[in-house]
Amino acid sequence: MIHPLQQRVILVERRVRRLAWFYAWGRFTIASLLVIFATCLADYLVRSHDPGIRIISSLLILGLLIWLFRRLVLVSGPNRLSLVQVSQRIERRFPQLGERLSSAIAFLAQGEKDAFAGSADLRRTVVAEAESLTTDLDFQQAVNARQPRRVVQILLVAAISLLAIAAIFSTASRIALARLLLPWQDREWPARHALAF
Repeated sequence: MIHPLQQRVILVERRVRRLAWFYAWGRFTIASLLVIFATCLADYLVRSHDPGIRIISSLLILGLLIWLFRRLVLVSGPNRLSLVQVSQRIERRFPQLGERLSSAIAFLAQGEKDAFAGSADLRRTVVAEAESLTTDLDFQQAVNARQPRRVVQILLVAAISLLAIAAIFSTASRIALARLLLPWQDREWPARHALAF
């Protein structure tokens, strides 16, 4: 059975992991939207007629998106923290705990009859002391959610701006996305000028 002190630390660890996923996926989504928008804008300005160039461009964008996914989500994504590491971060927020919380969590992870763990009475005393010191503390205050919130706000602004641009220039947006996603198809931009004799 999980000790109540461990349950409180587990809740903090889960929240930190969730926020880290929001942060990683938010950054990747923002970068992807900007890359796709820049590519569509460049295609609108250049208006290449050669499908080979469009295919190469689409493959380069796909490669860039895969690289961004690996860099921003897989590598920088949430790393699983042990309960002792989470406890140490909580202790940084509440310095009055010293190292009692992390010691108590480490002792709780050990078996009651573990011969190499030291005195069972001493371990129980440390756990009881940590429990009494933390009864009035809200461990969730140790979690800093500013960066994930900021990324979500930037993502909302970017998404709304791009949706507004797509709504205002709906025909151009459809053509640009079709040329990016299906570069081998014969989709041409409408002529800007008509020559007359």
